[in-house]
Amino acid sequence: MVPTATENGNSTSIFVTKRKSHSPKPINQKTPPDGKTTTVCFQDIRTELCSRGIPEAAADIILASWRSTTKKQYGTYLSQWLSFCSEQQIPPFSPSVNMLIQFLTTLYDQGLQYRAINTAKSAISSVINFLSNKQLGNHILIKQFMKGVSENRPALPKYNCTWDAALVLKFFSLHKLVNQLSIQELGTRLATLLALTTGQRTQTLFFMDLKNIVLTDTDVKIRIGDPLKQSKVNCHLGEIYIEAYPDEKLCVVKTLKEYVQRTEQKREDTTKVFISSKKPFKPVSSCTIAKWIKSVLGKAGIDMSVFTAHSTRGASTSALTNRVPIDTILRTAGWKRDCVFRKFYKRDITNNSDFSNGILKLNQGKA
Repeated sequence: MVPTATENGNSTSIFVTKRKSHSPKPINQKTPPDGKTTTVCFQDIRTELCSRGIPEAAADIILASWRSTTKKQYGTYLSQWLSFCSEQQIPPFSPSVNMLIQFLTTLYDQGLQYRAINTAKSAISSVINFLSNKQLGNHILIKQFMKGVSENRPALPKYNCTWDAALVLKFFSLHKLVNQLSIQELGTRLATLLALTTGQRTQTLFFMDLKNIVLTDTDVKIRIGDPLKQSKVNCHLGEIYIEAYPDEKLCVVKTLKEYVQRTEQKREDTTKVFISSKKPFKPVSSCTIAKWIKSVLGKAGIDMSVFTAHSTRGASTSALTNRVPIDTILRTAGWKRDCVFRKFYKRDITNNSDFSNGILKLNQGKA
C-alpha cells in the first residue's frame, strides 16, 4: 500500500492510497459461473430453513431480508464457507469460533485485504446469527483477529480531501446555454447538476421518474418511489425540492425542463428521467449515469484517476459544511446520523497549511 500524490491541472492535490485489489479465490472449489454463486449458497440456506420446519413461503420471505446487492456481495464468501465446512466436515450453520477464525485465516493467506475479510466475516455471522442464535461476529477472539488484520493491512481511505465543486460550476458557466446543447450534453449536465445539488447517489438519479416529478417554471419537486440503498423500515428519502436559479446554465429547473421537452417525442412509454440519446431511447443504467458525470468532472479539471462519479456526494456536502445547518445536509443527502457523513464523506476541500505556517511564523519578530 503506497501513498502517492497526484495533480491534474486545476484539480486539488490529493493524498492517495493505492490498494491492492484481490479477488477471493476458491478453496478447492469450482466456483459456479457468474451469477450462480449467490443462487447456490442462498439456496442452501433456504434448504436449511425448510429442514427446520420453516414453510417454504416463509423461507423465501426471510431470504428477501437481504437485498440483491447484499446477496451478490456476500454470495462468493458464503459459497467458499460452505465448501470449507464440507472439507472440514463441520456443520456450516453452527460452527465454533475457532473454525470461523481458521476460515478467515485462509482468506488472509490468499492476500485479501481487511475490507474483503470483514465482508466475509459479516456474511457468515449474519447467517449463523439467525440460524443458530450465535453472535460469532461479536466474539472477543473474532474482534481481536480482525483488529490484527487491520494492523497488518490497514483499510486506509482512498483520499483524505476532496475536489472543489466550484470547478464544475465554473465549467458550466463558461459553456453553452441549455438550448444550445445536444441531447447528450444536456443529459450529462442535468445528471451532474442533480448529483451536486441533491448530494445523492447515481442510484437515486436512476430511479427518478417523470410520474413522480412536479415541474414548474419556478421549482421542481421530486419524489423517489423506489427503495434506495439507505432506505430502512419507516425511513425513506424525503421529497427533493429545488428552486429555479438565476443563472440559466446552472439552473436545475431550466435544464430539466429543456431535457424533458427535447426527449418527449423519443420516450414512447418510458417515464424514467434519463434515457439514451440514441435509438431505441431506453432508460440508461446508474452505471451509465455515473459515466456521464465522470466525463463532466474530467472536463472540468477533476483528476478522475483518483475520484469517481460517487465523489460528487462528498464534494457537495463537504462544501456546505459551514454554510448550511448540518441537519439540512443530513436530511437532503438521506443520512440519519452525522457520524456517517463525518466518517465517510466529510473531507477538506483543499490541503490546509494553517497549522504548519502558524508554527513557522512563531519565529517572526524575535531576535
